[in-house]
Amino acid sequence: MSEAEHWLEPEEQQCRLLLAVSAAPLGPEAQTALENALARTEVAGLLLDAPDAPDEELARRLRCCHEAAAALLLVDRLEPVASGLADGVHLRDWQEVAGARRRLGEERLVGAACGGSRHAAMVAGENGADYVMFGAPETDLEAGADRLVELCTWWSELFVLPCAAAIPPDPGLARRLARAGAGFVVIAPDFRESPAEALETIATLAAAITAADGEGNGMS
Repeated sequence: MSEAEHWLEPEEQQCRLLLAVSAAPLGPEAQTALENALARTEVAGLLLDAPDAPDEELARRLRCCHEAAAALLLVDRLEPVASGLADGVHLRDWQEVAGARRRLGEERLVGAACGGSRHAAMVAGENGADYVMFGAPETDLEAGADRLVELCTWWSELFVLPCAAAIPPDPGLARRLARAGAGFVVIAPDFRESPAEALETIATLAAAITAADGEGNGMS
C-alpha cells in the first residue's frame, strides 16, 4: 500500500480535509501556500483534476504530497496511478469502481463520488472503493446541508469504510459533518488566485473539524 494510505485506517480515523485542486500552474506564493496547507495534520491530501498534466508535473505533485505524508489522488485518470504517479484515483462515476479496482489491484486507492445516492455508495463500497463521497462543492447550504449530514450519519453508523463529504467552505457544516462521522471533508480552495484566503479558509475549517473531534456523532 502507499505510504500515505495510513489516513484510511478506520481504527485511527479522525475527520480530515481533502483539497480539490486543478493542475493549473502555481506562482511561488501559491505553491508555498499549497505546501503549507499540506503540512497541516488536518489535511489528508489532494484530489487533483489534471486531465492533461504531463508525467513530470504529476511526479512533482506526488513528491510534494509525500513530503507532507499526504496522498495524491487523480480525478478520473487510471493510467498514471497504475504507473505509480499518484496514490490513487477519485472517480466522478461510481459505476467505474469495479473496473478501476481490477486495473489498479489492491495497491492503489479508489474513491468514488456518489452524489446523494445511498444505493450508489453501497455498490461502490461492494465493488472495492476505499471511500465514498457524498455531496458536491456547490452543495446548497440552505437545502442540502441537512441531507448531507443525514447521509454521513447513516453511512458511519452502518459501515466501516470511510465516507467523504464535498461542501462549500462552511465551518459550521464541516463541524456537523465531522460529528456525523464523515472521514473527510472535501473543499476546493483557490490557491492560484487567492493563496492567503485559501490558507485562511483551510485553517478555519481545520479548527472546526478538530473542535468536533470527540463530541460524538450527532445531527446538530
